[in-house]
Amino acid sequence: MCRLIRVLGGCVPAFDLALFESLNGEYREKRVVPQPRSLAGSSLLAQAESRLTGVTRKLDIQGKRVLEIGCGRGHVGRVLADRYGCNVVGVDITSYDNWDEISDARLTLKVCDLATDDMDDLGTFDVIISFVVFEHVLHPFGMLTAVRKLLAPGGRTYISANLYRGAKASHRYREIFFPWPHLLFTDDVFKAYYKKHHGRANIPAWVNKMTFAHYRLYHSLAGLRPQELWLSRPFFDEPFYERFHDRLGRYPRFDLAHDFIYAILGRDDDNTLPAVTDDRSADALREGLRDAERTIQSLRIDLTAAQREIAALRDPAQVAPATA
Repeated sequence: MCRLIRVLGGCVPAFDLALFESLNGEYREKRVVPQPRSLAGSSLLAQAESRLTGVTRKLDIQGKRVLEIGCGRGHVGRVLADRYGCNVVGVDITSYDNWDEISDARLTLKVCDLATDDMDDLGTFDVIISFVVFEHVLHPFGMLTAVRKLLAPGGRTYISANLYRGAKASHRYREIFFPWPHLLFTDDVFKAYYKKHHGRANIPAWVNKMTFAHYRLYHSLAGLRPQELWLSRPFFDEPFYERFHDRLGRYPRFDLAHDFIYAILGRDDDNTLPAVTDDRSADALREGLRDAERTIQSLRIDLTAAQREIAALRDPAQVAPATA
């Protein structure tokens, strides 16, 4: 039984540890992710092969020079080199203990944060790929501007990312079974749960608050034009949504209903907003951007700063320093 607190007009649930535990028990047999993917090495290699099969339906990668952002243990790069004859560079913000073993003349693995590090030695790439990494990036706009700089003329980028307002975006679905926990509970409640049930107060999965609207705007500002873009729409738990509508209803239902964005991007040398072909799409895009600006759960989009950063990448000498 969850605790209720009295407010003007009635009672609402107290979003505390007791409610958190109650919901987790209720959803133990109907988890938001029924079968989380295996983390075993052999399984990761199979997952890499599966992911690349999806990419090759969209892009010609045979024999290309490829950059993988967030390469982890290098399984995707190994498949790219062995099966598709690619010359691959994989970058990650930390090294892994198998890198020396898995690397060779066709696969180079490097520690690099593309959002902040010097990348002049990398050259350019025919294809840049990133699987479910951008939601963990501290500076996603900086990362996208780096992608634009590293993409060769005529090249293509494939990016998949978990959207912040999706039901499983907390990335804690191995231990937390109900939808949208990150939108309902504070970090303090998460920490209390982990300390009580798992003996630790830290929450290892850090995610940013990027929504579909953020990605659309950032793509344009970074000089990337979507060639193809689609979203995944999982099962929507309507009873749960209605039960906590006072809190979940603060967010656009569109955002709550979609959990992944997939984008194939090319260079946009004119750096203009992608064309919107109908009034309904234009209205939806404008409303999404307004919501991203005003909602407390969103990162603020500073257009002036973003445009200044793009200008600096193109011609640092022409950009005056920002004034207070």
